Amino acid sequence: MKRKRILQKLANCISYDIKEGIVRFIPLYALTGVFVLAFGWDARMHLAENVPAPSVLDLAVYMFQGMDEYVYVKGGPPFDIPISFLTLSFCFALFACYYAHREWKLRGTVYIPRYESKMYFWISKCIWCILQMIFLYFMIFFIVWGIAAINGNISLSLSREALGCFKGLPMTENSSDYAVYIFGLGLFTAIVLNQLQLTVQMAFNPVIGYIMVIAIITSSAYFYRFYMPGNYYMLLRTALFRDDGITLLQASAVLSILWILLVLAGGIIVRRKDVL
Repeated sequence: MKRKRILQKLANCISYDIKEGIVRFIPLYALTGVFVLAFGWDARMHLAENVPAPSVLDLAVYMFQGMDEYVYVKGGPPFDIPISFLTLSFCFALFACYYAHREWKLRGTVYIPRYESKMYFWISKCIWCILQMIFLYFMIFFIVWGIAAINGNISLSLSREALGCFKGLPMTENSSDYAVYIFGLGLFTAIVLNQLQLTVQMAFNPVIGYIMVIAIITSSAYFYRFYMPGNYYMLLRTALFRDDGITLLQASAVLSILWILLVLAGGIIVRRKDVL
């Protein structure tokens, strides 16, 4: 009976967070969707010469290829971060930058009647953090699918003609590998980076959390390190395009450890906070 009550209470909290932390964020999802549409269409235009009807995966790989490792050479090309990588990464980070902090500040009118305990509050927020990114990645997939459907190619396979259109030489033609890295590893990375924001904003404030995530993303563009999560957003940094690239196992291990530590740290922080 006690377990049933706990699950019911947690379900009610999550339902509330979905309404307040996802449904009310529809304008932000719409804004991100506009950027995804713009970059997806740009990918279609770049691929059009070699691939008249690019598939869903052709477009997704082009959009999320990112940039290769930057090596400074005197007189060489300048350090130039792809605008698509920066824009989408920064948008992803916006979804978790304030909601949990706002809910805690309203604890006099929201926390006590809604959550009852700090455990419900924190677990609910961690689950909300996961759900919002799942929803976002579903939206990204369907937008890219829609762009591909315009040309009548909704295949989830990577076209052989598209392989020569990317900034690097692909190490494999296995379509499922690309799908896993883009929609699996990319989603996991977004969840962990937003969890970082969630934990930091409970300890300090939302601005510091957002700045930390932006710093990780931008520094990852400059430094190629397997333990820097921002690299996982860029396919050109992975084993799909490099012999020494970041593997799915390496990235998953780093993200799993980081997520567990952040959830535990956040739980301790919330437990020690004064409700009154």
